Amino acid sequence: MQPQLDMDVFHEPEGYGIPRASEPFFWIKELRILSKWTDSEAVTIRTIQFRKGLNVIWSPPMDMSGDVDQRLVGHASGKTTLCRLIRYVLGEQKVGTETFRNAVTHKFPEGVVVAEIRLKGETWCVARPFTAFTSSKCCAQKGVELDAFLRTKHEPGTYEAFRVAMEVAAKEIVPFDHLPDGSHLGLWHYFPWFTRDQEAQFLKLYAWRENTSSEADSPMLKQDQKAYIMRSIYDPAVADELELIVEYERLNAEIEQAQKDEVKLSGA
Repeated sequence: MQPQLDMDVFHEPEGYGIPRASEPFFWIKELRILSKWTDSEAVTIRTIQFRKGLNVIWSPPMDMSGDVDQRLVGHASGKTTLCRLIRYVLGEQKVGTETFRNAVTHKFPEGVVVAEIRLKGETWCVARPFTAFTSSKCCAQKGVELDAFLRTKHEPGTYEAFRVAMEVAAKEIVPFDHLPDGSHLGLWHYFPWFTRDQEAQFLKLYAWRENTSSEADSPMLKQDQKAYIMRSIYDPAVADELELIVEYERLNAEIEQAQKDEVKLSGA
């Protein structure tokens, strides 16, 4: 990937008078890929800094006179890998496909991805190794910047506190924790919508993950369930439909049971 460009593309016009938040509800400030992380050193492979708002990951066209395998515009530059690392450090179970996991852990057996994240005005630093979700280096700390986080020794299991904070914050976006059929609904059900798959290719509005090719193993939802979630975020009043739908299903069940009872009584 090329160095970041300093472009003021999204300058906000003056005079609109619309109150704005000082920062997004959630955003990633910095992500680092480490080949090694011990109590005494952190060996950085790559540092990627993000800005509040829209961040564009851009790859320039390849030299058409070069190797035919490198002529595809924008390919082999690491964009998809970066997106998968972001998903992974935020809590997705797998860092990539089995082929990718084997390759990266062979090259960097002690590799770790770390990030500094802003969540509801608070700073979180999180780390996850490439090798295992339960590793002692899978950890998190609130209220520190990334450099200080990397100099600190962390207890195993602290990453779970970050996952809980994410799940609690998500309830302010999706204001219900179950679907009309009564099944549980949590952050990791609609997390795929916020972090769409490259493999899904934006072919369909409700195609958030292509679990077969990306091996993401994300929770599966039906199309109507996804539509309900999306509508509720765009219009919070939609969440009020949930109680009506539940009541409708209950009354339908009572009607069906009454009809069955009537048949039994008439045949007696």
